[in-house]
Amino acid sequence: MSTLEAKPTSRLSYRGRRNVVPLPYRNVSMQPYEGAFTENALIAHLLGREAYRRTEFIVLHDPADAMAVVAIAKRNNEELFAEIVEVEVLALPEECIFVRSPETDCANRSALAELAHEHDVGSDRTLVVWGRYDHVNFIHRPDPLLVQIIEVAPPEPPKLYDLARHVLSYADLPPVRLELERIELRDLCKVAKAEAFLVPCRSGGLDDLGAPLYFLDERPAQRQNWILIGCERSLQFHRHYYGDEPPRVEMCPRVIAGERNQITLLKCCLLEFHTERHGNVAVVPWAVDRRPDYVACHAIGVALAKTHDLDLVTYRTSNAAHGMNSALRLNPTPALARRAAALTMHPHITADFDEGYCPQHLAGPVI
Repeated sequence: MSTLEAKPTSRLSYRGRRNVVPLPYRNVSMQPYEGAFTENALIAHLLGREAYRRTEFIVLHDPADAMAVVAIAKRNNEELFAEIVEVEVLALPEECIFVRSPETDCANRSALAELAHEHDVGSDRTLVVWGRYDHVNFIHRPDPLLVQIIEVAPPEPPKLYDLARHVLSYADLPPVRLELERIELRDLCKVAKAEAFLVPCRSGGLDDLGAPLYFLDERPAQRQNWILIGCERSLQFHRHYYGDEPPRVEMCPRVIAGERNQITLLKCCLLEFHTERHGNVAVVPWAVDRRPDYVACHAIGVALAKTHDLDLVTYRTSNAAHGMNSALRLNPTPALARRAAALTMHPHITADFDEGYCPQHLAGPVI
């Protein structure tokens, strides 16, 4: 029995914070518990016991998988084991949801936030996950940044959405959830009565439209009485090829999106190398020849900077030139803005832009 007084912590302050995800997750210990799941009982149970020096959080569970999540402070963090001197209860069983999800990476904040969304775990509760490699972690009071992606389909999956999902699978970012708003080319074709359709390029899923289908990038030899399903760039191509402007149905995500209150990521053919942000909308080129995931990562970083009113955004991205992970620093100064733009155009080249890459401890905090 502990001789220390069973009282809430004075130093620990995780309970009221949102998006708490312990990293590395080796800081989380999962321990069996058969006592009462009350705050006082949990504190009394843990105070005075010893804990491994890396343990900062404990998930206590009974045989029926009732769970509580607590944070602890130890007398010191140098000895291999040290006495627990403070305890903060983050969540009791009625606030905890436990999910076994072997495919979920417990080291990925966004993956945990997405799983919390799938299981209706709101910002007043805690999700405990038994995930990949049988590792355990949790997300406390999940409240991820929602990034809406407006994208044309086909192809499947919609390209920018898939690239952004890939970014979230490795980038060191706060929890982000993606929400896809699809622009269906088939639906755009259905609303137009046409003798023929002209679309920007060949893609699966556009069969059986009820009229002949032509592809602008193949430059059909004979001008047909078609309706163009395309954007301003497609119209420019058509004027060059045929010297006129056909009837057109707009498909540009940027035009369709308009102004948005929600952080939004989309593509535009009129951007060839750089990214732009207008209000809540981050715009990237329609096609990038190298490292397109970098552009998506950059755009998400820009969105985070605006949302969190930050001067400095740091996130890890692959440094292809050196085959290693680096921390990319984006600081809204003219020099770094130019450097970031150059890296966006040529992300495989880093030798001339060493200042844009720096060790994590020099780059500032990762948000």
